[in-house]
Amino acid sequence: MIVRFALPVMITVAFADLALAQPVQKPSSGIGYPSVAAALEAVKSKPGVRVTVQQGWIVIEDRATMTVWSFTPPGNPAHPTAVRREVKQAKDGSVNIEQRVLCQAAKGPCDKINAEFVELNSKMRRAIERDRPRSDRR
Repeated sequence: MIVRFALPVMITVAFADLALAQPVQKPSSGIGYPSVAAALEAVKSKPGVRVTVQQGWIVIEDRATMTVWSFTPPGNPAHPTAVRREVKQAKDGSVNIEQRVLCQAAKGPCDKINAEFVELNSKMRRAIERDRPRSDRR
């Protein structure tokens, strides 16, 4: 039940905060694609996804997998970066946001964008918990 509330909250909270700070650590490609460009092309061509541009960022919402992809705009110090966030509900009812990032920029901007998304994830979890129906809470 909580999962249906999570994605709209996730998008709203994320981009309210990104208006204030342009918003990932350089891991191996844990996003499932070899490059940011490959991820963007593959994800935006999936059936049923919703593609929007928010403050220059390409945001792709995949409700089937409860996943939101965020791609940095040109000019962002961390460009090119892809951030994949998936909302998952644990058996105890708590909400987790699994984040994977592929940042193909310098380490400093990558670290900064990762920290910003980690903070956004914390805010989203709190908002999801606050907004979910009381009957879903444990």
